[in-house]
Amino acid sequence: MGNIENKTTNFGNKSEFKKLVDNFGLPRLIIAGFLLVLFILAPFVGADLPTQITNTINRFSWNAVMVLAMVPMVHSGCGLNFGLPLA
Repeated sequence: MGNIENKTTNFGNKSEFKKLVDNFGLPRLIIAGFLLVLFILAPFVGADLPTQITNTINRFSWNAVMVLAMVPMVHSGCGLNFGLPLA
């Protein structure tokens, strides 16, 4: 019989970026990078940076409330749109 090679991944040979992508996820890195670029470019186009950060936090918190309002409806099997009037 022939030799069967061990095909396990050796984490010692991975680059730091590859480790970050594996741990954090590529879509999250793309979104975070895009948001960072927008925050960096905001003062150059005349937008107030503290206001933009406040708006981002505000929208994120309202979206989190909407998601939490939909959880009981999805869990009970009613559907997505029936949970939104709760918020």
